[in-house]
Amino acid sequence: MKAEDKDDGSNGKISYLLSGEGNSDFLVDSDGFVVSNIKLDYETKKYYNLSVTARDFGVPSKSSSANVFINVINVNDNAPAFNISGSIRIREDVAVGTEVVRFQATDADGDKLSLNFTSGNERGDFKIQHHSGVVQVAKKLDREAIDNYLIVVMVTDPSNQFTTQNLTIVIEDANDNAPKFAKQSYAGSVLENSNSGKKN
Repeated sequence: MKAEDKDDGSNGKISYLLSGEGNSDFLVDSDGFVVSNIKLDYETKKYYNLSVTARDFGVPSKSSSANVFINVINVNDNAPAFNISGSIRIREDVAVGTEVVRFQATDADGDKLSLNFTSGNERGDFKIQHHSGVVQVAKKLDREAIDNYLIVVMVTDPSNQFTTQNLTIVIEDANDNAPKFAKQSYAGSVLENSNSGKKN
C-alpha cells in the first residue's frame, strides 16, 4: 500500500505507522510495503485488522489512515500427535470385534488423519479403524500362543507427516483348558499286604 502527498520537500515526505492488535508482528517500510516482522503462525492468529497512518513531515504535520486486513493462510506445518499411550490388558476369551482401545490423535492444522498399524500385528489378531482410531479384536485370541503384543500405531496427515505410538496389549489368562491325562487308561499291580500310602 502506498500513500501520495503532492506537496514538495518535507511537506511531501511520508512516514508510515501501524497500529492495532498484533501490529508489532509487521513492519511498514518507507515505500509503504507491509512485511512480516515474525514467523507467522496460523494456529496462533488467523487474521489481523490493522490501521496504517501515513504522516507527512510538514509543519503542522498532516496525516491520513487506512485499514489493512491480513489473512494468514494455513500451511501444513504441524505433525499429528497422539494423546493416548500405555498398556492395555484384555482377557483371551473376549469376543471377536471387542473394542480394545480408541486412539485419539490431533493435528493443529485441522487435517483429516489416518491411523494404521506398522508392526507388531503380523498375525492379524487386531484391526484398527483408520479414521476413528478404534482398535478391535480381529481373531480369537490364545494366551498360550502369544501373551502380549507390542504394536506400533502410525497416524498420518494428508501431507504424509506422521507420528508413531507404541501400544502394548497384555493378554490375560482365561480358564479355557481342562486338565488332561497323558493316556486314556492306566493299569498297575499291588500286593495285598502293601503298607497304606505306599506308591506303586
